[in-house]
Amino acid sequence: MIINQEDFELKIEITERCNATCTFCHQDFGNMNSLKQLDVAQVNFWIDWATRENISSIRFTGGEPTLHPHLLEMCKKTHDAGLYVTINTNGYTKFIRYEKLFPYVDMLKISLPLVDKENLDKLTGIPNSLAKKLKTITASIEKGFEVQLLTAMIPENIGLIEEYILFVKDIPNLSWCPLRIEASPQDEKPISDHQIIEMALEISRLMDEYPGSVPKLGLATPFCAVEPIELGAKVFAGRGEDCGPFKSLTVTAENELISCYSCRNPIRSHNSVQDVCLDKEYQYLADINILPPECQKCDYLTRCMGGCSSPHARVAKSGGQVDYLAKFNGVS
Repeated sequence: MIINQEDFELKIEITERCNATCTFCHQDFGNMNSLKQLDVAQVNFWIDWATRENISSIRFTGGEPTLHPHLLEMCKKTHDAGLYVTINTNGYTKFIRYEKLFPYVDMLKISLPLVDKENLDKLTGIPNSLAKKLKTITASIEKGFEVQLLTAMIPENIGLIEEYILFVKDIPNLSWCPLRIEASPQDEKPISDHQIIEMALEISRLMDEYPGSVPKLGLATPFCAVEPIELGAKVFAGRGEDCGPFKSLTVTAENELISCYSCRNPIRSHNSVQDVCLDKEYQYLADINILPPECQKCDYLTRCMGGCSSPHARVAKSGGQVDYLAKFNGVS
């Protein structure tokens, strides 16, 4: 499979530092107290690489990227190169720092894992967490800036999804992106079979109630985790249409190119996009032959790709490797 650079994103983890200790974080950077970060020259290399390879978008992430002392310089170079610039942030940085970035940034993606004030404080380790996030969100929108809320859909959000839809509804420049909570060494099954079914049914109902206003659940849930499989195809964004290595690659704070946040084995061949596509790590994650026979004969194969490819989420099943949530429901 060849990368379509015009619909592709390079994510750069410019720092592992984080000022929060979110319990659901699959990278656990905040609890690690890591000080690893990329320097300007390293980031400039990847900006130049993306420009040369006609990759259209760069996202600065981490850790918490606003903690990097040279983020403004990085954003300016990326903007001046004509690339779309996104920043992932938890929203806790003083607003004046965000404001300085605005001339060079196209979108802020701000994490909002819960709308429950007390539980959000416990979840993030930040006092008055919701108020701080809302201040950044509101101030950014008032400045005409585009904001997308990112919600790791922990089980506590089941039954509360409508609150997010109503929160962003009718507010210009504000959107919402629900994301499957990712498996980690600390929690290899952070959402259960029963919970993903509940979530799928709730999203489906709200899609019908609010046409065009409810996004699919991102980050690679296998369509056959629910029944009928058509429900999964309706409410889940499959790995082939949403995730690395099909839609993005990531540069780590150790200056290594990887296939996605969760698949950390380095891609060694990266002189060009064509080299990336020939690298054994890329080919392994893009290969349908590692998937069980049920996946290979499924009508949704190229969209779903067996769900999440994280080594923490993947299990051996039917002679292949597949997401632990896959049940092969509806696969003939």
